[in-house]
Amino acid sequence: GTNKCVGRTVSDELCANCGSGQSYWPCNLKKECWCWDSTLPFRDPGDGDTGACAGCTGETEVCVGNQNSLIPAGDEECSACSSGQNYWPCDTE
Repeated sequence: GTNKCVGRTVSDELCANCGSGQSYWPCNLKKECWCWDSTLPFRDPGDGDTGACAGCTGETEVCVGNQNSLIPAGDEECSACSSGQNYWPCDTE
């Protein structure tokens, strides 16, 4: 993928896990970590809506829930599957 979660005043490595659902420091700091499309020139987004890289994993696939399952799971519950969670709802075929 071409997306990378980068930091404004902290290292990019510290922000990297924000894209896969980390919600504590530094991901909980407003406008600290932001999603950069590395195919575009690097620029600080300024005071725009930078969020904390939610969904900025660099992958092109997105985990979504199946509401038609016998045990339905929502998209939010399935979002941890892309970061390696191996228990429900990620452990089903």
